[in-house]
Amino acid sequence: MVLLNVTTHGWAVLAMVVLAVLMAVKILKRTSGRAAAVGISYVSIIVFVLLICATTLGNMLAGFIYNVTTLPKYEARVVDVNGRWDRDSKGRRAMIYTPIVSFRNANGAEVRLKTDMASGARPDIGEIIKVGYTPGMEVAEEISLSKYMLIGGAGVMLLLIGYFLFGGIYYAVGKNMSGYFLFGKNLVMGFIMPLGMLLLLGGMGYALFLYFSGQKPDMPMWAVVVCGFFSVILFFSFIGYVRSYLFTRWESVNLNQ
Repeated sequence: MVLLNVTTHGWAVLAMVVLAVLMAVKILKRTSGRAAAVGISYVSIIVFVLLICATTLGNMLAGFIYNVTTLPKYEARVVDVNGRWDRDSKGRRAMIYTPIVSFRNANGAEVRLKTDMASGARPDIGEIIKVGYTPGMEVAEEISLSKYMLIGGAGVMLLLIGYFLFGGIYYAVGKNMSGYFLFGKNLVMGFIMPLGMLLLLGGMGYALFLYFSGQKPDMPMWAVVVCGFFSVILFFSFIGYVRSYLFTRWESVNLNQ
């Protein structure tokens, strides 16, 4: 009777635990010829964490893509700001701001609610934000460049985690890994590296755009200089990297012919 009360999420977690244990046993048997309890526990935890991260990122990406393609879009105006204390990436206390926006829906009724994005930069009252919304939503889906960059970073993380997960499965079932390692090298060098450089360049370029367009006039001058310097470095580095990578690939193809 207990099993009947398990939710769908519970069954999914249970399936991931079973898969993690099976993969751990197979990996250890191929590596050392035996699978001890301590080793199984350690490898199972690593695989389980990767599965949880991949599932979470996958759901987030799928939800964003679905909302962007299906939700009605509105031009919303920031009318208030909700601030709360939180911890930044370095563990320091920082004020995090969530914009509260107002707009009129398809029926002409005024809607006022928070967006799903929060940051350390205080939004300006009166600022226009594009949002997606349908009746019944508790927060509006913010559709902005910063959101696309966040989703892009999550997509890169999902690619890396997926690569290691599928590599583990590939290894566990006894496949030859040389081709998979070559695929991973090409994936990192030909896609993830240039995409990461573009994301960094886009973030710094967007910060400069906000400053020079007057949307963020309070940005410190040292931050403007740093963003400008690294934007130039990243721009020429990206061009040089792509040219070098494509030239190397073209040269190897000609040699093989």
